Amino acid sequence: MSTQPPDRTYVVTMACITFIVAWLAIGAPLGIAAGWPWFAWVPASVFAGLVTGAIAYRIWRASNGD
Repeated sequence: MSTQPPDRTYVVTMACITFIVAWLAIGAPLGIAAGWPWFAWVPASVFAGLVTGAIAYRIWRASNGD
């Protein structure tokens, strides 16, 4: 296990992947229940995950004094 702090690429990638999966888990049932086609709710969920991941990265960066 490394004792070095995580690098920027790792943190932003993991944040985006985590939030994309979370938004897909939220967006799939809502999109299907609303009757939206998959090509409407999947890109919306991915976009929301990327935006949320970028915000989480900015918060992480600010909390580490970078």
